[in-house]
Amino acid sequence: MDHRRIAPSVFARADALLAEAVADGVIPGASYCVRSANMVHHCFSVGQAELRPSVRPVTDDTVWDL
Repeated sequence: MDHRRIAPSVFARADALLAEAVADGVIPGASYCVRSANMVHHCFSVGQAELRPSVRPVTDDTVWDL
């Protein structure tokens, strides 16, 4: 199995799209993580996970209330 690290630049466009969607008010926040069996390749979080009853920022450990 190949466990080479994926360069962070590979994820730059996805990160930018999510950040733009948050900035434009399309979504309040988002988070994603790409991993293989033995390695976390990239995690990105932006915006707010919750707006009501109080604002809660998104982190890599956010538990989403869907």
